[in-house]
Amino acid sequence: MEGSGVFLRTRSFKPGLWSTVFELIHRKWYLIGLALLAAGGYGFRLSHPVSGVDDICAGLYFVDGLVAIIGRWPLFLLGQLFPIGHYAPFLMDLLGVFLMVAAAILWCALLQHILDRPLSTWACLVFSGAFVNFALNSEVFIYYLHNGAGLGNCLIPLSLYLVYSDRRLDLKSGKKRHVLLTMGATALLTVAIGLYESFASVFLTGLCLIVLADGLSLDRMQTTKWRRTALLLCYSARVMVYAMAFRGVITRILRGWISLDYSYYRSPLSVSWLFQPGAGAQLHQLWESFLRRYLYPGLASPSLFLVLVALAGFLLVGIVVTARKKRATFLLWAVGACLSPFALSLISGELQMQRSCQALPLFAGAALLGGWLLAERWKNRWTKCAVAALIAVVLLNVTIEIHGFFSGNYSLRMSEYRILDRVAADLQRDYPLAEKPVLFVGSPNARYYVLDPGLLITQDRLGYSTASALLGIEGSPISVAQSPAIKLIPWAGQAFPGIYGVNGCLPQIFAQQGCPVLRGTAAQYAAAKEIAETMPEYPKAGYIKEMETFIIVHFGEG
Repeated sequence: MEGSGVFLRTRSFKPGLWSTVFELIHRKWYLIGLALLAAGGYGFRLSHPVSGVDDICAGLYFVDGLVAIIGRWPLFLLGQLFPIGHYAPFLMDLLGVFLMVAAAILWCALLQHILDRPLSTWACLVFSGAFVNFALNSEVFIYYLHNGAGLGNCLIPLSLYLVYSDRRLDLKSGKKRHVLLTMGATALLTVAIGLYESFASVFLTGLCLIVLADGLSLDRMQTTKWRRTALLLCYSARVMVYAMAFRGVITRILRGWISLDYSYYRSPLSVSWLFQPGAGAQLHQLWESFLRRYLYPGLASPSLFLVLVALAGFLLVGIVVTARKKRATFLLWAVGACLSPFALSLISGELQMQRSCQALPLFAGAALLGGWLLAERWKNRWTKCAVAALIAVVLLNVTIEIHGFFSGNYSLRMSEYRILDRVAADLQRDYPLAEKPVLFVGSPNARYYVLDPGLLITQDRLGYSTASALLGIEGSPISVAQSPAIKLIPWAGQAFPGIYGVNGCLPQIFAQQGCPVLRGTAAQYAAAKEIAETMPEYPKAGYIKEMETFIIVHFGEG
């Protein structure tokens, strides 16, 4: 039976999700292409493993249970079964890449199932390449276990598939199956947002994409009808509420079991800031952050440019389809798809790329896939070839960008370890480390760090002049990456003072470098800060000074 959807096919196509997955993994050229794209994006990371800032405290997170008391309990429970608290970056990075590839296949299968038509191998590669190699994946992938990014992205499409299947049940039958589907979807989503709370945004983005894909399928726009849309919305909302409630209950139980201070932690799912003075100013600041973090740099960054194109594309499709089909709900879902990747930022009141980056690869990949599916309908072969070549250029640039973020993070971290090695050598050679505590003051000057061009948008990049003019930094490089550009030394010096004490986990880093040092007291640190004001900075002679009861290392003023 022919359909009337935008992506028209001449035959019905509705296999189950798993049969679609098996069909995809038997496509030789799809797997080869996806493997090559993943190798290009993550190969440097796999061959040059380096710790993220939080990785210094891997034992605190996964063994002592810090991840559990802030709501990320699945990783803690995994740590009770497997020795993941023992830092093994290559193995976990390899597993993470494998899970990201598996997630891309699952998302492709779900979209193919809902679009009600088989996707070509190239169409699957278009989506998968943008999804796996989206540059902002590096925001979490530089950390040990990647905040569960790969596993979470595998769980969300499975949860959404169960919700979508539930929506298709008749209201007067299938109650037992309805309960089972709800329980399954809730369990999967509970684990996903337990891995990282931003997967709630991924669920919302995926939900909006399901409605849009279903509306453009052979199914004659079923979910744009009010009754179908209401069912899907109600089922999804119920699953989300259940999952959030279960996450809260599990977190409270674990907090009663684990004795760690978490008073400093504010959940990103808290909206308390909206009811405090200055909420309006914070909303304005949030908008300014969006402009400076996404819109302006997006004129020169391939991945962010893809996000901007996706925003425009979804809104345009929403307007066109709504005008033609006279269904305003379609436009509302298109707007929802555009807002959902930033939902957590809107809730928490601050724009952090490591929280919004989970949904953006899905959003951008779906937009690129939609563009190609429209191009496939054109009869002119050369036009389709031109579009395919353009998409290939986009995928290549996105792959180069994520590779640059990983290589830049590696260069930065190696330059910091060279600083730490020199300080450790000076301390061990000339000072009684077993008798006196060491107080570290300040952070090294920026000129002693190596900032790889891969982390920056420089003047030779297309779109730089416009982006830099809007940002007001003409002539200076533009920084897109957040987490890969975080400097270890200043971060470690202030990390978890309520748990570690003075200098955070800096003494722990020196111990890992083979230079164990004693930790000072708060009073000693206050005195050291005053004395350091008259001391030379690292690496000048005299940057280390021995006092009667402690030793001062003056890194500088950053």
